[in-house]
Amino acid sequence: MELIQALRQKQGEMSQAGFARRLGVSASLLCLIYAGKRRIGEDVVRRIVRAYPDLFWLATGYVMSKDDTAKKSA
Repeated sequence: MELIQALRQKQGEMSQAGFARRLGVSASLLCLIYAGKRRIGEDVVRRIVRAYPDLFWLATGYVMSKDDTAKKSA
């Protein structure tokens, strides 16, 4: 499962603004992440894991794959 899909699943019926507060990020940042206009940075990954420890492996895998992509383009 992709991290963004997992976040949407965790959000469930909660409003996007309420879910963003739960994660400790702004609603606008969450909206940009969902729209694919912003990548999930390490700080946001830490906030996700703090709010949902069960997403640890998925979130750390996301960061690792992001690092691999950056190395390939360098």
